[in-house]
Amino acid sequence: MKRSESLLRPPLRRGESAAYRVRYQMQTRSELTMVGLPQAFGVTLELTLNLTHLPFTHGLLLTVTACRFIAEGLGALEERVRTALQSCLQIPCAITYTPPFQLQNGMFLPPVAPLAQEVLRQLACWFQIAEASQTSWKLTERWVDREVWATYDLVERTAHRRRFRKTWQTRPTENPDIMAPLAQLAAHYTIDYDSPTQSLVALEGALRLTSTPENLGVTEYQITLRQTRSPQPLTRAEIRRAQEQWSSLQKKGVRRPILQKLTYDEFNAQLYREALRDFTLERAKQRLREANHIDRPVNDNTLFTQLRAFFALYPKQLPAFLQWFVSIEPSDYLVVFVLACLLAASEYTPALGDTQRAAIQLLERFAARKEVITQFLNLLAMLKRTSPDLLAYVWRQTQRVPPTPEDLIQANWILSAGGMVRLAPNHPVAVKIMQWLRERLTHATEPRMQGLYLSALGNSAQPTILPWVRPFVAHPNPWLRRQAVSALRFLELPDAQALLWHAATTDQDATVRREACRALGFHREPVPLIHVVEAFCREQEPEVQQALWELAQKHTASQPEARALFQRMTLCARSESLHRQILTHLQTPPEQDSKARR
Repeated sequence: MKRSESLLRPPLRRGESAAYRVRYQMQTRSELTMVGLPQAFGVTLELTLNLTHLPFTHGLLLTVTACRFIAEGLGALEERVRTALQSCLQIPCAITYTPPFQLQNGMFLPPVAPLAQEVLRQLACWFQIAEASQTSWKLTERWVDREVWATYDLVERTAHRRRFRKTWQTRPTENPDIMAPLAQLAAHYTIDYDSPTQSLVALEGALRLTSTPENLGVTEYQITLRQTRSPQPLTRAEIRRAQEQWSSLQKKGVRRPILQKLTYDEFNAQLYREALRDFTLERAKQRLREANHIDRPVNDNTLFTQLRAFFALYPKQLPAFLQWFVSIEPSDYLVVFVLACLLAASEYTPALGDTQRAAIQLLERFAARKEVITQFLNLLAMLKRTSPDLLAYVWRQTQRVPPTPEDLIQANWILSAGGMVRLAPNHPVAVKIMQWLRERLTHATEPRMQGLYLSALGNSAQPTILPWVRPFVAHPNPWLRRQAVSALRFLELPDAQALLWHAATTDQDATVRREACRALGFHREPVPLIHVVEAFCREQEPEVQQALWELAQKHTASQPEARALFQRMTLCARSESLHRQILTHLQTPPEQDSKARR
């Protein structure tokens, strides 16, 4: 990105202050159950932002005050969310600039402040784009849990207005509770900006976060920002008060009041401490005793959240807890519930080894219970990190599976072993698992077994599997071809995408073509829209057309010619329902459509 002197100027001149009113509206929907959260809920938050550009600094002092908070669908969680917001607002923080223009590392704030962190990050980006003369550039941002490559495209630039589109490419996440590993994000903002005074007057925008097909969730944000007090010179009293706040920030352990990064573990620790505010171990044990007499899965999100936090923050107390837990002769459902708590707690790095060792001990104690093992293997599919102990345990169990698995549990051990490789690809045990899977695939003769080992290799998401999977993409058996293209869904390689696209457009079996389209949907690199439309118009099977339509929607957020090409697709749709879907999409006004898809 080319830098100019204009980028070094904050949006206020030195010795000025301004105030803004911000309104956030968030709506979240998910087809899966999110631990501790309902499947659909909404939050509206109104904030007051007071910005001060101190005469003696190269940055801004920001004070955020909450004015109004409305929650829909949160139920009993509403008060906890309100308390968490209060803990991170009404506090001063700082944005500092250094030549060339860059935001220093995140945020300097008291412990709980993810919301205020987002406010600061967005403000810095808005100010930057309002002054920029380039039409497009990339910027690396650090979110609470990951690095994000953000691409900015300036759509409209006038003397007093900037309209821009912003898209993100996310890297694998450290915090899947906040965002899915390959979530897609896009935003559209319109800024009213007073160039002579360098003042951000107003902003309106929308953001849409869409999870991968594995997670099937959507979060939408609407934001409006209005200037309520135009830039004006600071009085002596205001300067003195700002100097005191600035000095107070410096005394909190940072040499300069720069923006401090909030790590994944720090963020989780804050959530855990909040969850344990009213927790007592004896009350939790009593609730487990009561649940032990109910012959159905335990569905208590509050208890789950508290036990997960307890296991994460106090892992040394796990041996005593497990000894008590075994003594009550727990049901299968209760064992699975505690296993889920232990594995969820292992996402907290300081507790990773202790909690996963405790899970292994529990499994070995109840290894004869098929329901416990079955549900544990299902939990492994959602695991985000692994310790050497758990990896070794899964490897030991997988080695015991005969070349032809006798039941579903044995087959799931093989699939889980492949998934564990994805969590620790460079570990020596992971290397052994990959060699073992390759040998099993080589010696397998039945299509059913070959498909199983192809799926396990696909779960590993390792680029080395491409030569092993490639021959099966052209196998005479259509079921094996379908398993092969599915195994390529996690490979971000040009050769893998070329194989999938060839299968999606030329395979003789409709189920293989459909599966190849779905696998392409996992890839971040988009298939050119014109190719998708041409394949759609040639396709005769409605179910394959449906997969191509979903692929087209997934990858066309930034292509202005999309609507014209979609009109071509309405003439080729082979089913009435698909025809209606495309027409409904086209009937949305372009501006609303851009915001809705983002």
